[in-house]
Amino acid sequence: TTGFNSRTLCGSDSAWFTLVNNSVDSVHWNFGDPTSGSANTTTIFNPDHLYTSSGTFSVQLVSFHNGGLSDTITQPVTIQTGITVNLGNDTTLCLGQSYTLNAGNAGATYQWQDNSGNQTLVVNQTGTYWVNVSESGCTGSDTIHMTFSATGALNLGPDTAACAPNTVILDATTAGATYHWQDNSSSPTYTVTQTGYYSVTASLSGCSLIDTVHVSITTLPQAVITADSSTICSNDSVQICAPNGFAIYQWNLGQGTNCIYARLAGNYYVTVTDNNGCTAESNHLPVTVYPLPPVSITVNGDTLTVYNTTSRQWYLNGQAIGGATSPMYIASVSGVYTVVVTDSLGCKAASSPIADTLVAVPNGIANVAGDKIMVYPNPLYEGAWQLEVSNDLVGGTVDILDDNGRLVYQSLITDTKSQIEINAARGIYLMRIYSSKYSFARKLIRM
Repeated sequence: TTGFNSRTLCGSDSAWFTLVNNSVDSVHWNFGDPTSGSANTTTIFNPDHLYTSSGTFSVQLVSFHNGGLSDTITQPVTIQTGITVNLGNDTTLCLGQSYTLNAGNAGATYQWQDNSGNQTLVVNQTGTYWVNVSESGCTGSDTIHMTFSATGALNLGPDTAACAPNTVILDATTAGATYHWQDNSSSPTYTVTQTGYYSVTASLSGCSLIDTVHVSITTLPQAVITADSSTICSNDSVQICAPNGFAIYQWNLGQGTNCIYARLAGNYYVTVTDNNGCTAESNHLPVTVYPLPPVSITVNGDTLTVYNTTSRQWYLNGQAIGGATSPMYIASVSGVYTVVVTDSLGCKAASSPIADTLVAVPNGIANVAGDKIMVYPNPLYEGAWQLEVSNDLVGGTVDILDDNGRLVYQSLITDTKSQIEINAARGIYLMRIYSSKYSFARKLIRM
């Protein structure tokens, strides 16, 4: 009897059959694989057969010997499932990226070109990579070429900020690349006008580079300066203030505080910087400085006069004289006289003092000759002068002369109290009172 041996075979490999006894005249093989057609049978002594599927096949050997005798032997032959290894197509990636090669066939034995033995291999350099896979006597292998292209780095820069109305231009320019921004625009640059996150993908030679950046657009600070007044008098000042809370203040005259005092005429403004570094210029505030009114006192005897003023206040030895607010004042006592005047713009100025050697001439309010005469008000603004005399002047005469010496009023004194009613123009007048025993003169002023 002639038998045969076979190898445990793997799919996609040829199965080899070997006679145990070659002392036969001829043979006839049937590989039990009818799908292989005419290749299913052969008369070759030690043949091979390619099975296209895995499984157990019934192989029959008929051997002929000794002039026509034959022996028939049937043996099962098992074809293992083949090892298929597919690392994929040759691949190009971007420099800096990595790629995982997977040989599949979990549980098998692996040998990569670097002698590592895992199912997978992570690669990040250009080169040719291969693997051999073994399982149950079957082997498989594959080879792949990986290319990592140096297309350059994509860098939109660090997170940044800008002050409105300024914008930020993000630049992703990479020669030969195409671009895809977060809003689907495709320009190599992107103009940012609002706060947010911005990202771009640049594609080149199958490589994709991605970067994201955050941009803050800060609203400009609002700086409105104010002052209590925009007009001041010489030697005065006005406070001008900007709002609190800014990091830096820079006035056009150099000051660095939020409030300043302006003493000179001009245009005032401040540049402020907030905590975000944003800078803005305030409104401009003009300040007008009026000169002080000129003031001097004209002295005529006991009469002090100041001209071209809107209002005034007379002072004696530094103290305001009650009710002394007329352009003319008749001094009644010795001392130092000054006047503070106010012009139509509200500016005030003080006169030089009249020397304290002044001895005032009595004006009718003073005690003269035993208080024999009193006339008031003096100066007179409206109405009539009131005249009071002692009893020994009753029956006397009162005359009033203008500054040209003309008699404009004359009357007998019939009582200790009387009125001098005269339609007198403004000016200075001389009042004379006389009797058989006395004679007095007083200066009267009509305003």
